[in-house]
Amino acid sequence: MNQLEKNTINSFNLVKVDISRLYEIITGLRSDVAYLRRSNLDLVAKVASLNTKRVTKISKKIITRKTKASFLASKTGSKFHSTKCAFAKNIKPKNKVRFASKNTALNKGLKRCACVA
Repeated sequence: MNQLEKNTINSFNLVKVDISRLYEIITGLRSDVAYLRRSNLDLVAKVASLNTKRVTKISKKIITRKTKASFLASKTGSKFHSTKCAFAKNIKPKNKVRFASKNTALNKGLKRCACVA
């Protein structure tokens, strides 16, 4: 065999080694991509569940704020009070009547306490 044939065979052997290394690298990358896809799907599901929990908490807070009473009166009393009034704090829970606005309390025939402006 002459030198040209030896060089050609050696070059092909080096190419074979490079191709097999590249094949191993590509196979490893494919398995990494598959793992990352599965992880991504898991993370997307977790984020979706967190978003629904967050929306539920926010909606509960909004509902609580809307239904919160601003004024209180006693069932047997003739005046209504703000929720911060000392007289309102002394009303027993079973006797409390809640009002969302001054107008609703006034329409029930109650008078204003000095705490209500």
